[in-house]
Amino acid sequence: MFWGKRKGKAMLPEEERKVQDSKLEPQEPGKQEQKPDQQKQDQEKPKLHPVKDFSSTQMRIIHLDLKGAAPKVSYLEQIFPLLFKLGANGLLIEYEDMFPYSGDLEILKSENAYSVEDIEKIQHLAELNQLEVIPLVQVFGHLEFALKHEKYHALREVTKFPNSLNPHMPDSLSLVKGLISQVVDRHPKASWIHVGADEVFNLGEGQESKNWLNSNNGDKGKMFLNHMKEVGDFIMNKYPRVSLLMWDDMMRQISVEKLEDKYISNYAKAGFKTVWFASSFKGASGSAQIWTPINQHMNNHLSWLKVINAMEKHPSIRFQGIALTGWQRYDHFSALCELFPVAIPAMAVCLQSLVHGGFNDEARKQTLNILGCKSINLNKSLWHIKGTFSRYHRKYRFANPRNMEMFGDQVLKLHDDWEKFIQDLYISMGNIYFPDMVEEWMEENVYFYMDQLRELDGGLQKLEKAKITLNNCLACRKNKDFQEMTLEDGAVVLHFAAAYGFRNLAQTETREIPIPLRRGHGLCFSSDNEYCPSLGKRG
Repeated sequence: MFWGKRKGKAMLPEEERKVQDSKLEPQEPGKQEQKPDQQKQDQEKPKLHPVKDFSSTQMRIIHLDLKGAAPKVSYLEQIFPLLFKLGANGLLIEYEDMFPYSGDLEILKSENAYSVEDIEKIQHLAELNQLEVIPLVQVFGHLEFALKHEKYHALREVTKFPNSLNPHMPDSLSLVKGLISQVVDRHPKASWIHVGADEVFNLGEGQESKNWLNSNNGDKGKMFLNHMKEVGDFIMNKYPRVSLLMWDDMMRQISVEKLEDKYISNYAKAGFKTVWFASSFKGASGSAQIWTPINQHMNNHLSWLKVINAMEKHPSIRFQGIALTGWQRYDHFSALCELFPVAIPAMAVCLQSLVHGGFNDEARKQTLNILGCKSINLNKSLWHIKGTFSRYHRKYRFANPRNMEMFGDQVLKLHDDWEKFIQDLYISMGNIYFPDMVEEWMEENVYFYMDQLRELDGGLQKLEKAKITLNNCLACRKNKDFQEMTLEDGAVVLHFAAAYGFRNLAQTETREIPIPLRRGHGLCFSSDNEYCPSLGKRG
């Protein structure tokens, strides 16, 4: 394994886990005779799980973003063993509104939120597959799922935007403490909690923040750190065995001097010993992306491997782990990014690159072996047909039969095949996701295109029935003398409002005139039987 080379013998994921498991075993303390009162007190204390030692473990964390397309637990039961085989040893679970909040926070959970039993089962399944669970609770930005509710409107930094929390409102910290407490209490074995804190949009734009900035030299960085320090102090006091993680993008805007001077000096004296990184295996190439560009995500990990390798020059600090983010929505209200099943090949390539120090021959071999697949060659005929039958042609039923004959049958077959495929897709997605999510994804990514295909199919079938009106070109539609034409048995039946060159006749006469179609044009006639604005003067 790549980072195992820095210190001692390189370890494969299975060997790492054996080391980790051996350090999870609680040490039997010296036996002492206890008094009855002491025994009673011990029984009343909450059960404390042994502190885990990750000093010899490099974490490869898969991010499960549940603020969109949250899978059913039955699907996670299938996926966790795969993550283990690919080299993951942890999960960063961003529950958002999928957590079973209760009490005052019950309003925050979605209709399809996991139950308490589901949360317990997810952790049990993770433990069976040696995946460390790290819950993620947003505490500053990306709180749309809470601030969208009228009950919490007053806690918005900017009244009309539900993104960020106003750090100056007393109830803001109460909300954050409630979120953290309920989530951490349901994860008694967690060694870390991730508090998000990324993309705190519009910070400093609320009136309370403006007043605070006026009294603090406009120091927005200090405002951010004050709130995060309160959150951190709360967690460290209530859950002293839990370590904090957070995204760093807001910290990048703050000078190193301010960070060291005001907040990190105590930690620096204690000595930071580890560092974490964050990469991406999906959800980083577009807010409405439906497929995962594997090379882009693989290159992202190869770049991080160079950084990890360079850390050998700094023995005082150790690489602790990397979180492979898999965003499902860019925020609570955004469209869905590519779904998790679609991103599995990219995730596999990224994990195996981390395990083997690059996507070398061994990584490629293991990826294909674990996924049980070979390279896929798409049959272009399944989704690409070349032809000319525009919306204009369909609207006015104006087309060249030769062109129609060349690709019409392919379109009809394509439509029929896709109607059947969509039914199967709907059922398959329903096995993984909840109905409302399936409907959302289908409406965003399928129905629109299927409507176009159905319209194309319908237009072709109308032409196939040979019911064609003379409204086949703009010039003819402006000609008041013509009414209608239908194709019957290879002959054209023309209805004239004026026949034999005489106009304004009281009655309409019908004449049957066999006329071949001209290449490059549809049927086009005017009532003078001599000149067509589309074809020009007849010879």
